[in-house]
Amino acid sequence: MIVNEPDGQTAIQIMEGLKQTYEDFHGVSISNSAIKASVKLTKRYMLNKYLPDKALDIIDEACARKSTMQYKLENDEEYKKIEKKIDKIKDEIEVAIENQDYFKAAELKEKEEELKNDILKIRNNKNIPSHLRPTIEKEDIGNVLADKTGIPANVVNQSEIEKLKMLADSLK
Repeated sequence: MIVNEPDGQTAIQIMEGLKQTYEDFHGVSISNSAIKASVKLTKRYMLNKYLPDKALDIIDEACARKSTMQYKLENDEEYKKIEKKIDKIKDEIEVAIENQDYFKAAELKEKEEELKNDILKIRNNKNIPSHLRPTIEKEDIGNVLADKTGIPANVVNQSEIEKLKMLADSLK
């Protein structure tokens, strides 16, 4: 059975259907402009593959780059508060043990474990708060495509109007 390559609009719809999966897996947000750019630019510059595969490849790569480059828990206030609570509880556990109040130490240890689980939830990509997720924009798509094709990023990321202006200037 032969399956034809979908047109651009159908490829965008497919990408929008998969958007949440990629966002959750990589811990990022993907803008609608990035989805449209992935289809438009790969259709123009990646002739050796077919939609939606080539657009998905570029989105996946951009997500991987952005999530590893920009996601920093240390800047999250909630994360900092939990870390401080854990440090405080550790100190309280030491005091309880020194005072031979092992029951209180055990209770505090349970509380510490709960807070550590909260930290793990924040660290897990699927639970990164949306305000911490870096956003994939059309420029990110252009940069990945430029790396894959060897076409300069400024050319890939230029709008049609900018290209026409440059063409008009070069013809003068």
